[in-house]
Amino acid sequence: MRLRSVGALLLATVVSPGCVATSKVAPPAPVRVIVHGLAESIARYNEQCIISERLRAYATIEYSSLRTKKKSFNGAIYIDGLTQSLRLRADAYFVTLFDLTYLGGRFSVLVPSRRTMYRGDGDSFRGFAMQDLRDALMPRPLPPDGAGILLEETQREVVLTEVTNADGGALRPAQRVYLSRDDLSLARRSLFYSTGVIKSDLYYGRPQEFKAGRFPSRITVSRAWQENRVTLNLEKLDIPASFNERVFSLETPSGTKTVDIEPEMSDDILFMRGE
Repeated sequence: MRLRSVGALLLATVVSPGCVATSKVAPPAPVRVIVHGLAESIARYNEQCIISERLRAYATIEYSSLRTKKKSFNGAIYIDGLTQSLRLRADAYFVTLFDLTYLGGRFSVLVPSRRTMYRGDGDSFRGFAMQDLRDALMPRPLPPDGAGILLEETQREVVLTEVTNADGGALRPAQRVYLSRDDLSLARRSLFYSTGVIKSDLYYGRPQEFKAGRFPSRITVSRAWQENRVTLNLEKLDIPASFNERVFSLETPSGTKTVDIEPEMSDDILFMRGE
């Protein structure tokens, strides 16, 4: 009887008219909006640039293009910023696939398996743009005073666009820097030709500590108009005190033939089979 009475009392309490249960709802917390200024964004980006005359990197490199399926190999990269010299030696299973240098406005590519040295003028040819490798590993700082820099902020990123005066006084982009809005870490850079047409996109992963400083450990260089992509998975990155002058010169083995090529030659010269 007692249990039944208690149950009846609870039922009456729930359904009894005028007895309405109420609860207080906490007001929504205010949304915190972080707005980054131009000077702050430029300063944070410049902090992430490695400022050095020389750089040496060792990486696992992935390459793919419209004509070539993904290739993976070990690469040693040497950069001298003063002379704008660069060397990339590509090895796989203790065999040199190709050895590429740029010096004095001229590039040379030795492919030992074909006993061939390819040469040409300019700082790039289709497949490996040497200027892009320099730009990827040595991002150019922006003017601290913000001269010629435009700021745009979205929900996900802060975008800094460096503009220059073209013929006729028109403004054209030279490079565009994308920073994560959360911590202003470097995420992407777009490089442009002097005509204002985009040349390359550089994508940066999360940073890690190297001897040269804190820097993204994974960098992807993409040239959509040429349909090729190069990804550097950095293993070592340091700043040598000096380079031996022979670092940027290739010795031509006996019996090697020399072939002159155009700067935009197909990447087949690196990865094609046979002659």
